[in-house]
Parts: sequence; C-alpha cells; structure tokens
Amino acid sequence: MAREQRAGRGQFGTSWHQAAPSGQQPEGLAMSAICYPDFLRADAAFFWNMAVALAALEGVQQLLGLHHGLTAETAATATATQPVLRLKWPNDLVWVPDAAYDRGGSASLKAGASAASPTAAVSWRKLGGLLIENGLGGKRLTHSIVGLGLNLNQAAFPPDLPNPASLWQVDGRQRSPEAALRAFCQTLEPRYEQLQAGATGALKRHYLQALDGYGEWRLYREGQRIFEGRIAGVEDSGHLALEDRNGVLKRYAFKAVERVLPGA
Repeated sequence: MAREQRAGRGQFGTSWHQAAPSGQQPEGLAMSAICYPDFLRADAAFFWNMAVALAALEGVQQLLGLHHGLTAETAATATATQPVLRLKWPNDLVWVPDAAYDRGGSASLKAGASAASPTAAVSWRKLGGLLIENGLGGKRLTHSIVGLGLNLNQAAFPPDLPNPASLWQVDGRQRSPEAALRAFCQTLEPRYEQLQAGATGALKRHYLQALDGYGEWRLYREGQRIFEGRIAGVEDSGHLALEDRNGVLKRYAFKAVERVLPGA
C-alpha cells in the first residue's frame, strides 16, 4: 500500500495520481496485492476480473454502510437517498449521483428530468478502478497482481479530470486507507471462494446486475460515432455485447467502445 503515488498505472495506459498532504490523512487508497487463482484456466481469466471487481464494489458499499449489491435483487429495499454505486465495464467503480433505481433495478429519472431522453439524465462519477495483470503457465493462471486505486478523502480534483469523485463527496466522512484495505480484503475472500467453488454462473449474474448500463440505455462512442446502446451481456472472454436502438448486437474488446458523459 502506498501513501503517495505520482506515476501509478491504470488500465490500458491510463494514469493514477494520489497525493498525501503533509500532516493529513492520505487522499486515497493505492494498493497492490498478489493472488494465486491457479485453479483457473487462462480462457476463464475474466471470471477472476468479475470476482475482484465485485469485491471492490462490495468493499466500498461496506465503507458507506450500504447493503452489498444495490442492484435488481436488493433495490426493493433501497431509498432514493441512498448512494447508488455501480461497476462500469470492465472494472471501474462509479457513483451514480443523479439517478435512483426502481424495484426492477433500472435507472429512473429524478423529478424534472426528461423522460424522452433518459441517457442524457444518467451520469456517473469515478470513485476508483482496478488494474489486474495475470501470469500464465501453460493453459492456466499462475498468479495475479491486483492493483486498486480508490478516492477516499478528496474535496476537489484537478480540472483536467473529467468525472472523478471521492467517498468524502458521497457522504462527507473521512476514511483511512487502512480501513479501505481491510474492507476490500474482507469482501475479496468470499468472492475468491465462490470462484474456486466453480460458481461462475452466479458470479457472472452478480457482475451483470452491478454493471451500469446493463439493460439500460446509455451513450457510447465507437471511433467518431456516438450512439445509444444498452449492454446485453458480457462474454466469458470479457468482450462487451452492446445492442443499439436498431436492435443490432455487436461485441467489443476493451477500449474499442467507451461511455460518453452527458453533455460531452
């Protein structure tokens, strides 16, 4: 775990920065851990990604005092005042501050938003993200280095960051990186055991239920084209299956398509 990080790496060449002001609580959690999911075949590696992403999301929910999995299965007990946390494919942790979720787990508009264009009303702010690098031996994983960056105590961010958020901005409470690390470790263990037991069907179902845009219309960019789409699924390889308004289904590799912020 690092107190300060100025050259951190994110997914696909993105960067991660964390400051530690003198005499103050570090602004976030920046950690790496080595794990050994060597029971997994190489072609099933994305199930490990799902397990780690869900654990990170559930750790943040634990820090905020929320039910694990505020998705279709638990949305019936949620209130409009509870923060909505989701995963953004493949492994970002996001806060959705301008949407409530109905009993079906779908995004619903706040009062005054335009029902004619729901994609324009649903935004997200990034709380953190994961970088997972796997080692291979033959057709199996040998080890995995899991990096997690999580914004904890920032009150403001540099203006060149388009959509960041911290847990402090969610509920006004400061937290130590040690507390965040403990929460992540506590939630990772049962997800690891679930994967080791071969419960990949349940794991994938939980991942899809936590995924922002699953069955919900959002704005996406593919090259120069911006379109409305909804996530139809995620393949075992990790490829995203997106359906557009014309009913055309297309699969995308990482970075081949990206979410567009409303107004961008």
